[in-house]
Amino acid sequence: MRFTLGLLLSSTLVLTAGCGSGEDAIAGAAGQPNDFAGSKNPVDDFSSGSTGDSSNTGGLASNEVRVTMEVPGGVTSDGEPTRRNLRIVQPDRVSVYYTNPALQNLGEPPISSRTDSEGFTIIEFTEGLPLGPDVIIDASYGNTRMRALAADADRDVKVNPFSEYLVRNTLSSYTAGEFQTILDCVADEGGELCLNKYVWSTLADQVHDFEIEIPSNVGLGGALDILEDRGDFARYVSAMADYAVLDETSSGKISASSADYNSVFLGIELGQTFLESTLSGSGQWGVRTAQEEVLTDDNGTGYVYPALTLTSFDAFNIRVTSLANDIPYDREALIHQAGNDFFVRGSEYWERNTHSSSPGAATLLEDTRLLAGRALYQSITGRGSSKIIGWTRNPYYLDAFTSAPEDETTGPDRVISGYFSAGKAIELEADGDQLRRLGTLEDQYSVGS
Repeated sequence: MRFTLGLLLSSTLVLTAGCGSGEDAIAGAAGQPNDFAGSKNPVDDFSSGSTGDSSNTGGLASNEVRVTMEVPGGVTSDGEPTRRNLRIVQPDRVSVYYTNPALQNLGEPPISSRTDSEGFTIIEFTEGLPLGPDVIIDASYGNTRMRALAADADRDVKVNPFSEYLVRNTLSSYTAGEFQTILDCVADEGGELCLNKYVWSTLADQVHDFEIEIPSNVGLGGALDILEDRGDFARYVSAMADYAVLDETSSGKISASSADYNSVFLGIELGQTFLESTLSGSGQWGVRTAQEEVLTDDNGTGYVYPALTLTSFDAFNIRVTSLANDIPYDREALIHQAGNDFFVRGSEYWERNTHSSSPGAATLLEDTRLLAGRALYQSITGRGSSKIIGWTRNPYYLDAFTSAPEDETTGPDRVISGYFSAGKAIELEADGDQLRRLGTLEDQYSVGS
């Protein structure tokens, strides 16, 4: 049985053991204003309990999805601005169809569609939501046509350059036999529940968590070139595509009712700071560290560690291993000024931050490789102060080494991994309970281990 449930996970680490539908034109859409005031927009929906993107699923029935089309600024200056220099517009035409690795239109699945009061296309899949990569939502705005997988975890199907890159560069990489294996997994043929089917809903959703700015003067072709040149994004998509076709020997070999790992974390970063106008665009080197803390009082001395937890549990008679972590870290940064002068922003300048994960499944491959697609929660520092900073980080593919489990009831006693992840520090503005994104304070590119 495969153990790769579509994953939403997080950060890092060097760890040592602790214990423990078809053609359906939108009537009159081209003449309607692009006004989406009632919807959720990531620009003003920054939350520490989420990843970088937000969803717009209010008012949907269980088998419905909402289509949100986002075009680059080079396509139009109309529409509602959102993050990454994209603009929400009403598509002129939306269609839904089955496809194959050649990206052909193979006909329409059973659907019905409607347009809601805010102008969004709502599609109902009358025989259940798609889980595999063989159902495409195709949207056009003027001469710009983009596609997205209908299997999206949050049911707000964003059709934009990120989803178009995923469709173009993933499906065409499979042979006909590999694609059929994927569809068999989705259909659970052979009488065995194949959890790899859920990779697609996760991947379709997580490509929208990447903080990659699309220049406002480029169209779709330029946007796709930028994404191809971003190694972290391109490698993540490629690795997850390979992950979806792991063979049947990759399974739930991790068995531990709860295995907790005490963590040592080191992150090295290089980026740019825009915190002060006199330093705008200056290079910045940074170090992030997390290790044990010693706590002493009248009762003695104790130790607190950043932690990762592997938990095995039975769901519908299937053993699933969940992977989650929370790594508080301190940070120091070195700023390069004009004239080759440097100055240090020490750990006292920053509030303690954290890498924390959205729990999700993991796969143990060949007893010693721990694999997962990881998404990082956003975090917020300085809330209630004059400088509220939102920290958001791109997903990455976890490919860690572990020790072989001692037996069927004991998990690995160590996990060692490294990763690359980009991200941003973003100035936030409070408006009641809502936080709105303002300017970028830092661009960050970090390696963690």
